[in-house]
Amino acid sequence: MRCPSLVPALLFFSVVWVATAHGQTPTPSAVTRDPQAVLLLTQCAATMGGPLIQDTYAEGSVVSAKYPNATGAIISQSKGPNVRNDIADTSGTSTYVANANGASRTLNGTKANLPYQASAYPRPEYVPALACVIDLTRPYMSVSYVGVEQVSGRPAYHIQFNAMLPDDKDNSEKAISEFHVFLDQQTFLVVKTQVWAFAPDNITNRSIWETYYDTYRNVNGALMPFHVTSYLAGMKVQEITFTLVRVNVGVSDSQFN
Repeated sequence: MRCPSLVPALLFFSVVWVATAHGQTPTPSAVTRDPQAVLLLTQCAATMGGPLIQDTYAEGSVVSAKYPNATGAIISQSKGPNVRNDIADTSGTSTYVANANGASRTLNGTKANLPYQASAYPRPEYVPALACVIDLTRPYMSVSYVGVEQVSGRPAYHIQFNAMLPDDKDNSEKAISEFHVFLDQQTFLVVKTQVWAFAPDNITNRSIWETYYDTYRNVNGALMPFHVTSYLAGMKVQEITFTLVRVNVGVSDSQFN
């Protein structure tokens, strides 16, 4: 089933978050962009206010499926595709930072750089409005319309991104970059995203990471979820409830170093 034709509410391809993995120049003929998928993403961006978002700051609570009776605290910040998540829970403190140069995780004061497959395509997981914006600014990224599927009992448009780089002979880059966005068929809100979670030393060892979004509220013109739930290989990992969300507050670049 193809989606109906849509009239784009705005053109948002002028946003400034343009990057090419490892400085590679894409082959234009290899990159394809399904017009239906692009129109759906445009409608999503207009509905959710994605192009208006420069940075975000959010505070909330996080409950791990491993420790369901213990509640931790999370501070999440983003600026363009850059991400910083600080979590304090029963296991201690952790900080995840991702930017154009890679990603790192600091556990209880010990910092470790993350492998390429976990850092090459940073996306603010808790700002789903940007899921309809960021990857379209990456010139080497193909986008396809997969179809309509059920998400949490409601029909949703399924859109898939993959990077098409000239030296990706084994399709590893295509897998590492793979990103799925699911838009509610009625509201065009992002209800789910999906990526691969890779083992640190073997990209063929991977599982599906799914993130579900609900309880949207308007924050300074952007629709932001106040409830986010994540699953790994179909098993619940964590549940986040945000109590404070701010948009365009001037988050410093230094937060993502």
